[in-house]
Amino acid sequence: IYTDGVTEAEDIEQKEYGDDRLLKTLNGLEQKDPKSVLEGVIGSLKTYTVDADQSDDITMIAIALTEQR
Repeated sequence: IYTDGVTEAEDIEQKEYGDDRLLKTLNGLEQKDPKSVLEGVIGSLKTYTVDADQSDDITMIAIALTEQR
């Protein structure tokens, strides 16, 4: 779960991070635990937005679902 501040984060040329980049990042993290997923997305965002001012809130929640038997 994430706010629009994730996909609307901008680089120094004011280009948005976008849905496609987020999906690509998440696909590379699909076997990771929730904390690692959040850390991976945050790292990707920081790399993308380096030297740009943050223009919106960035909020994310990751939840692991486990099957109980």
